[in-house]
Amino acid sequence: MASVARWVGAGSVPVWLHAAWLLTGWLLSGWLLSGTASAQKPQPPGTVVADPFGVRCDQLVLQAAPRYWGAALVVRAGVVQLAKGYGYADRQKVPLGPQALFDCGPASELLTRALVLQQAAAGRLQRGESIAKALPDWPADTNAPTLDQVLRRVSGLPVEMALPANQRQAAAVVRALAKSAPRPGLERWTPWDAVLLALCAEGAGPQRFDGQLTELFGKAGMATMAPTNGRIDSRWLTLRRSDANERGEAATAAPYDWTVRGSSRLLGSVYDLHHFALWLASGALAADDLQELFRPVAAGRSLSVQNLGAATASAVVVAAETQGYRLRCTLHLPSRSWCVLFADDLTAVDAVQAALQAELAAAMAPASAPGSAGAGAPVVAAAASAAADPQRWLGRFALPGDGGRFVVEASEAGLLLRGEGVAAAARLQFGSWPGAHGPALQRLAGRGQAVLERLARGDATVLGEAFAVPAAGTRASDLVGELRASHGNLVRVEPLVVKTEPASAQFRWVGANGTALVQVRFAAGLQVAEVALDRGPAGQSLPLAVVRADVAAARSTQGPELRLTMEGRAGQRVLVFGDGSVGPEGLIECREVTGG
Repeated sequence: MASVARWVGAGSVPVWLHAAWLLTGWLLSGWLLSGTASAQKPQPPGTVVADPFGVRCDQLVLQAAPRYWGAALVVRAGVVQLAKGYGYADRQKVPLGPQALFDCGPASELLTRALVLQQAAAGRLQRGESIAKALPDWPADTNAPTLDQVLRRVSGLPVEMALPANQRQAAAVVRALAKSAPRPGLERWTPWDAVLLALCAEGAGPQRFDGQLTELFGKAGMATMAPTNGRIDSRWLTLRRSDANERGEAATAAPYDWTVRGSSRLLGSVYDLHHFALWLASGALAADDLQELFRPVAAGRSLSVQNLGAATASAVVVAAETQGYRLRCTLHLPSRSWCVLFADDLTAVDAVQAALQAELAAAMAPASAPGSAGAGAPVVAAAASAAADPQRWLGRFALPGDGGRFVVEASEAGLLLRGEGVAAAARLQFGSWPGAHGPALQRLAGRGQAVLERLARGDATVLGEAFAVPAAGTRASDLVGELRASHGNLVRVEPLVVKTEPASAQFRWVGANGTALVQVRFAAGLQVAEVALDRGPAGQSLPLAVVRADVAAARSTQGPELRLTMEGRAGQRVLVFGDGSVGPEGLIECREVTGG
């Protein structure tokens, strides 16, 4: 542009032509800059479109509903493949993302039911007792169903029941429900069942129902889930369409009181429901309670729950609608595969659900018998196995609490899975958590750790009380002296692997200047027979075979096959460890850690 200015300044071009040239250049540069900015525009937080499966799912969404408004999440084998928003949260300017909050409608009652099932399992509510026991305001002279009848949807409460406008308090709602003349034993879906469950949960205490529900959200990792009157992050709020307002109204506009509490009007994102599914898949509810949670429902457009297949290996399909919102979920908890969809009532969301459900069909197929191909066995096409990147698995993953850690490291034969700590090492040895072996393993680990720490402090009394023979104590004291001289004063002692037959424990000595492996062998009882340096590898180790990019497998030393899935990206990864058994001990999530 400077050369043009010099040319104009010399009087070679008319002023009007100069002005037109400058205007054209300004418009052209603005167009180019805006095009570059739009091309580099960041996606809303949490967006995931993994190649190739997530890309394929994204294409299926747009093919089934070209004008999709809402959010979609697809998980296969525990790994998020697609998490994306479509359209604008405010219907105009703010792009929708996977963290956007939508009204779950009548599907909200599934969370209430999960809460009450947990309370019943803990003994705070008795399923066989009349609900009147938990509800002091229920009139003594009126018929009351049992909690079990309410959970099984045979309370006999009416489907619809008008309440006076001023009856929004719990006591008034309880009395109104009692006066509705319930007919226990009559099977039909009614939203009042969920309201009754919420009232019973609050009656059982120790806090208000809203607080109990918030505590459940925290346990399940549902960070943004809340009722419409709760603490809502306005950044993720969406607008529902209404008959009176084409541009929509805030999802929080619908009131939340005891006429709907427990049955509807919870706001959540596709990620919230993803974490709820993860929580259920981890064994938060017993198998029977899980089946109770997803008891089939056919309530028209309001709520539908279907079980596909047989028993606990079936997929569950949930559909719910409320003003301006539609929710669709297909969940297969055994394979940790599901899709979650939120949309408005103008979106062909059923077609999207059908397309994604068909795409996930292979992952959701029931497990086959041992030794045969199926979703329960790590058998995949050779091309998928060849495309897997073993380097992605390298890292250290800490178990919850003081369970130790799993380490995936490279070896000459490929990858090595190492368990450090009593629980982690026992998982590799026995194929499950310590279980019946646990107390004995913990006692041996604790005894060995205490002996080494007391030797490091120079506590002479340990020589006479902890060792089977005095000579073993003397040798152990000399060894600890050598360790302090070569590795520096003790910082900590970490148990790596413990065995009951023969009784022994391996520890990592962490000194100020280095580390060493120490083996402690036990004689009768908890007396120490020998302390020696250990030249072998640290912790229990197994070869790890990568099946595909997000799935790997290892076989424990005593036979059971262990199945691992990887979620997230480097630095924020989660290693999900499963042995195929039911319950919280069969599935565990380990967070990636750095350093020792």
